Amino acid sequence: MKKLVSILLVLILLALSSKRSFAGDNAAFPESSANQCAGFSYITRTIEELPVLYPAPYFLYEIRVKTGTATYSSTSGNGTVLWTASLTGTFHYDGYSATCVAASCSESFPDSHYSLANKTVSMSGNSAIASITIAYKILGITIYTETHTLTLSCDGFGNLS
Repeated sequence: MKKLVSILLVLILLALSSKRSFAGDNAAFPESSANQCAGFSYITRTIEELPVLYPAPYFLYEIRVKTGTATYSSTSGNGTVLWTASLTGTFHYDGYSATCVAASCSESFPDSHYSLANKTVSMSGNSAIASITIAYKILGITIYTETHTLTLSCDGFGNLS
């Protein structure tokens, strides 16, 4: 039993002493970009416009609908995907302004050391916003957490960013 406790303490000390850095994505990223972090991991953001199921002729509507997804992926230095989060937003736009009318967020964790600790999803004007907190665990013990803000916006002409 004493040996197991000693091994566990050594693993925790190694995890805490290793130099790890993560990208906070509070800054706006271009349509597809990557943010490199101290040689350990980086986060990429891609935007995808989702198709309209039954498109109507353009002139029939003054208000148009646009749905899209911003996917954030955290990748280690060796190319392994650690976690992904996808923020989906639906927007109404009219050529002058846009309004977010629905927002949702889903996550996946290919690396079993990562898990979701907290999530909030909201809408503000022409933006869908999610705040996610990711926990990194070793042997079920949370070593650290990282919080990221995900955004997806639409302008008055239906351009997603």
